[in-house]
Formats: sequence, structure tokens, C-alpha cells
Amino acid sequence: MPIFRLEAYDTSLHPKRRYLPGISSLLRNSRFLETLTIYVYPGRDEDESELAFDYDGFIYWSSVDSAYPCFKHQLKHVKIYGYVLDPDVIELIEFLFKNAQVLEKMKISSKKILQRIGSKNMFSSDIGRPLKDYCTSDALLEFSQKLLSFPRASTQVVIHLG
Repeated sequence: MPIFRLEAYDTSLHPKRRYLPGISSLLRNSRFLETLTIYVYPGRDEDESELAFDYDGFIYWSSVDSAYPCFKHQLKHVKIYGYVLDPDVIELIEFLFKNAQVLEKMKISSKKILQRIGSKNMFSSDIGRPLKDYCTSDALLEFSQKLLSFPRASTQVVIHLG
């Protein structure tokens, strides 16, 4: 019997490959997860070449066992906001599409930008400093075409792009 029952999880992160095992562990150990919300914010460019570990996103998601309990019966809603055009974020989205069997809605938006202010994460609009949109219309078109080409485990998933 589980000690807790995590049904919804919100997180904010800067997309770095070293976080892939943590995201994988969260998904693997959250049997009852129904809603996953990720706010992707830009961060400092860190020199990852000095890390003892580094992962290629595509190779990482291709190599992990896709038998996540929440993928078979629970994960129905995924929301990803912010810097969604990052290659590691796109690879995560593709992985979710390929494996989440009961996924009903995937909401993806580049408009809801989260900024790190000191030790807090805040939306740009809340602090009075809206960022100019970092996505060009050509980049968004290419992104949406790529999304539509991904194979999907769930035949009923609806994609909302913002």
C-alpha cells in the first residue's frame, strides 16, 4: 500500500540533460499520476562537459524501459509551458506521446513564460516585465509539424498549442 497518492505534479525546471533520470524516476514511481505540469524556464548556460554524467535526450528516452505504471492507466493530462522548443523538451514530449496510453490532453504553450527571480519562479506578466516572445512563427510552425508527426500510444489525445 502506498504511503502517499500523488495524482498531480507541478514542477519548473531548466531543461538540462542531467535531469532526465529524475524525471524518469518521478514518472516511474508515481503510479497514480493523472496530471503532469512542467514550466520550462531559461537558465544560466552551465558547462555540462565537466559533468561526470551527460545524457543525450533521444538516446536516453529510447533506452529506458517504458513500463511506467501511470502510463497504462492514469496519466491523462500533460501541460508544458515556457521554452518548449528546447530539444530536450521536444524529446520528452515525444516520449510521452509514444508511451502514455490513456493520455487525453497535451497542452503546450510558449506564451506562459516562467522566470527565475532570485530564489522564486514567477510568471513574466506577474512581475511587470513581459518577455518578448522567443519563438518565431517559422519555429512554431516547424514545431507543430513535428508534434503532429510523433506516433501516439493514445488514439484519443487532443493537442492544444498556444
